Amino acid sequence: QRLAPPAPRRAMRWAWAALAAALLLGLLAAWPFLHRARWRWLGISSLPAEKYMVVFPFEVSGGGQADTAFADGLTEDVTANLTQLTKTHPLQVAPARDARNLRGAPSEQAVKELGVNLAVMGSLQRWGDTVRVNISLVDVRQRRQLQALTFNANGRDPIALRDRVVAEVVDLLELELHPPERQT
Repeated sequence: QRLAPPAPRRAMRWAWAALAAALLLGLLAAWPFLHRARWRWLGISSLPAEKYMVVFPFEVSGGGQADTAFADGLTEDVTANLTQLTKTHPLQVAPARDARNLRGAPSEQAVKELGVNLAVMGSLQRWGDTVRVNISLVDVRQRRQLQALTFNANGRDPIALRDRVVAEVVDLLELELHPPERQT
């Protein structure tokens, strides 16, 4: 007949198993917050080192003239803010006017005419005071979507909404901002 291990040894095994389970659950709970940053920790990125990009005009789904004007201004803001970062980051941004001229054109035309390798594409949908924003980062040479996100924001504060869109695009581009750059 086989004897059971002594109680302290058995308790120690259970403690290690409980610790391993807690760590696994903690990792699973944190995963949604780490999904974009996980490869950056290792220095691995799906983005090209040199980013030549265009911000295409944000599309408006079911909005009026005010929403279209807001979307055009949003495109200008994102383009202007990214252009400010070209001094300190490996980033070049095509002028917003050139992007407007290519509205609706295939991505191959953007590559040919602007020499870009990345494009930011977005859309806005409004329901009352809520605005849903969809943003995609696309590798226009490979014709594949690299990253995307969707969020809802208060449409009554257009400045905060624009600032959030710019911050999200910077995050999609995996740009590490220095403190003075965060204020722009």
